[in-house]
Amino acid sequence: MLFYTILNYKFTNFNTLVNTFIKFMELKLTPFETNFDYDITFYIKSNGKSLQCSYIINGNITNLSLKEGRSAKRQSFLWLDTCFEFFLKEENSPDYYEFNFSSNSDYNIFHFPDYRAPLAETNNFLVDSRMEIESENKIVFDFEIFPHIDVSGKEFTFLASVVLNTNDNKVSFWAVDHADPKPDFHDSNTYKNKIVF
Repeated sequence: MLFYTILNYKFTNFNTLVNTFIKFMELKLTPFETNFDYDITFYIKSNGKSLQCSYIINGNITNLSLKEGRSAKRQSFLWLDTCFEFFLKEENSPDYYEFNFSSNSDYNIFHFPDYRAPLAETNNFLVDSRMEIESENKIVFDFEIFPHIDVSGKEFTFLASVVLNTNDNKVSFWAVDHADPKPDFHDSNTYKNKIVF
């Protein structure tokens, strides 16, 4: 399991810290449309070799479309169902990475040389993930990103986002920051938080 000790950590000056290079942080996600009754928090920590991340979702978990068990296979189009996403972009570079995770740990990783370039799978990173249903009102989804490229000392911006799909096929788009006039997780102007490996 990842480091749950970070879940109880509270920053005293959050607005200052999110704009500086720090080892771990806590971020709140909001839906693009506000009529969805969930609470989503994202935690990220760098240990110098990987990024360790957690999504905590509170609300009516029984109404979410979730795949239980652990498949952990590389799959396409995961965003068509409930999907935990993460976008990572090296500072001062146009290219970026998209990480997709299903609740059963199926995953995919894409590299884009520019904004919404054609999808191209990449092996520049390895991932590991796991979901835990703690109650009918809470799930924890952990994932860890291991680079297979040199990232030492490099500064990255990122966006944490989630696509929630309910059992009655209502879809909501959650992110730390949103683009206008529609949800667009590829818009790097919303990648306002920074981290180094």
